[in-house]
Amino acid sequence: YAQNSSFYKLLQDKIQGNNSLRLDQTRIFIIIYGIAQTMKFLHNRKIVHENLTPSNVLLDENYEPKITDFNLSTLYINNNEEEKDNKITDKSDVYAFALLLLFILSDDDSIQIDDIKVDIEDDIKSSMLTNLPQIYQDELKTLLYTCLDPDPANRPSFQSICDSLDAIIPKIPEI
Repeated sequence: YAQNSSFYKLLQDKIQGNNSLRLDQTRIFIIIYGIAQTMKFLHNRKIVHENLTPSNVLLDENYEPKITDFNLSTLYINNNEEEKDNKITDKSDVYAFALLLLFILSDDDSIQIDDIKVDIEDDIKSSMLTNLPQIYQDELKTLLYTCLDPDPANRPSFQSICDSLDAIIPKIPEI
């Protein structure tokens, strides 16, 4: 059991206006970065999570993320996209990660997080991306766009995502 429940609960509290948690931008970025680092670790070991959702990210006493629910996870051996048409791949995890980021970073409280769909509509993505607070640099928006690319082959690896997040850190004084 995680002391601070799950990422899902954190998002629900945010949507409902419960500001008792008072998570600052640094803590939010640590959550994002922790999820990215964990997924990089998994992908480096050829493990695809396949079910990266807010309820599968638990938060410990320091609000550091712990990824759970690996019952759907699989090993992937081959990176040949032609052989993986219409299958869950490591790039599916990248897309799911980007959706998690949009939910925590967006100021749009009309978004429902109960059931994240992989085929989220372009207009919703655009709305969520335009509702990011000013604190988040253009680099983060660009990263989100690439992670949400409809063509999985164009999505970055988690190594690349972590590198991008590392480059963003010095540009956000609050962090």
